[in-house]
Amino acid sequence: MLDTNIVSETSKPQPNDNVVKWLQAHRNDCALSAITIAEMRHGIERLPEGKRKTTLEKQFDFLVEDYAEHFYEFDGAAAYEWGRYVAELEAEYGADWWKRFDLRDTQIAAIAREYGLIVATRNVDHFPFCQTKNPFV
Repeated sequence: MLDTNIVSETSKPQPNDNVVKWLQAHRNDCALSAITIAEMRHGIERLPEGKRKTTLEKQFDFLVEDYAEHFYEFDGAAAYEWGRYVAELEAEYGADWWKRFDLRDTQIAAIAREYGLIVATRNVDHFPFCQTKNPFV
């Protein structure tokens, strides 16, 4: 499952070669979460009107359509897993785990764990107790 930083990398003028190659090699194995879709939409909405925003909106629409068959929501099963995951974070990092880990990343982690997915991300340290892959290296 692609973290937002992997998806965002592809829309840069000069994307990282390793990420591009990794995505080409694993295209049929990739999925998106509702959390990543929300983060991408938010980023686009914050941009001023103009060519860049229009280009990113088109890329976003294509992305959503392209991954329609490989899309995971933060559903009831993921919410249940999120409770387990946060309990593990609390046990390892203490009650203030939320100062260290972003809520959205914990939701992505819960979705990945519930459905047996690997999180492709540059920020592997944001996803303890999850299988991760860093396509940048």
